[in-house]
Amino acid sequence: MEATQALEKLRTELGKVKDTGQSEIDISALEDYLEALSKDAGTSMELQKMEYQRSLAHYDAQTRHSIAMFESVLEAGREALKAILIINGGAVIALLGFMGALISKGLPTSLGASLAGSIFQFGAGVLLTALGFGARYMSQAFFHGEKSRVGQTFTVISIAMALAAYAMFGLGIYGAYEALASHFSP
Repeated sequence: MEATQALEKLRTELGKVKDTGQSEIDISALEDYLEALSKDAGTSMELQKMEYQRSLAHYDAQTRHSIAMFESVLEAGREALKAILIINGGAVIALLGFMGALISKGLPTSLGASLAGSIFQFGAGVLLTALGFGARYMSQAFFHGEKSRVGQTFTVISIAMALAAYAMFGLGIYGAYEALASHFSP
C-alpha cells in the first residue's frame, strides 16, 4: 500500500469516529490501528516488488525467445543458401565433366550444345546464390546499424535471390532432362 493510500485510509477511519460524535481517540487503540496499517502497507510493498520481479522475468523470457527465434531464422536462411549453392555448383561441375567425356570419347557434340543452356542456368543459380549471400550480409549490417527498414528490404532481396536460384536449378534440371531424352530416345 502506498503512503497516500495509508493516509487516506486513516482519514476515512478518523472521519467515521468523528461522525459518531467522539472527539477523543484512545492512544493505545490508535497505536494498534497504525500497527495493523503498517503491516498491511509492508505486505503490499512486497507484493509490488514481487510483481515487478515477475514482470522483469517475463520480459526477459520473451526477449530470449525472440532472440532464439531470430537466430534460428538466420541459420535456416544461411543453410538454404548453402544448399542451393551446393546443388547448382555440383550440377555445373557434373555437366562440365559429362561434356568433357563427350569430347574425349568423340561422341556427337550436339548433345553438348543441348546441355549448354542447362549449364548456363545452373551457373546463373550459383551467381544468384552468391548475390543472395551478399544481400543477407547487407541485411544483417543494416539491422545491426538499427536501420531495420533497409535491413528488411535486403532480407526480401536475399529471399528473392534464393528462390530465383532454386528456380534456375529446376529449369536446369528440366533442360538437361530434355536434352538427354531427345538425344537418347529411340
